[in-house]
Amino acid sequence: MKAEFRKRLLRGDVLVGTLITLPSAEVAEIMAEVGFDWLFIDTEHSPFNASGAQTILQAETAQAVKNISGIVKVPGIDAIFIGPYDLSAALGKMGQLTDPEVKQAIETIAKACKKAGVRLGIFAATAEAVVPFIQQDFTLLAIGTDGLHMARSAGEVLKTLRPRTDIQAV
Repeated sequence: MKAEFRKRLLRGDVLVGTLITLPSAEVAEIMAEVGFDWLFIDTEHSPFNASGAQTILQAETAQAVKNISGIVKVPGIDAIFIGPYDLSAALGKMGQLTDPEVKQAIETIAKACKKAGVRLGIFAATAEAVVPFIQQDFTLLAIGTDGLHMARSAGEVLKTLRPRTDIQAV
């Protein structure tokens, strides 16, 4: 799996994944079985130990944006991954992903990666939100988180059933 993922990443295939934040092997197994191309095991926001990982650096600070031209030249980097929510917060624009400064920071990172031939990834909360990035040659895509997928799925079950039954929210 690891060799195949790296081959596809470096080839520039679009790879769709999600963030695993719940410290549960079962959740990771379920998400892998769903068919995601890759799983982002979030060791920053959750208590995980990851082994067999690729070298994918996160660019989510003003300093990372400032130094990105040098960062992408470091030997052994497989990809740069943008956490747009953390990046927007670091720029003092928390959650404002359409703010010109945030968009410019993302573009700066993207240009440096393209120039250096380094693959580029990004997080998006929804599939719809990631589409523009696919069109900009981002190939390592993380859509949602394990908890968000579970909440949305459960919400859809209730949305479908409540109008058809007398089930009421408590």
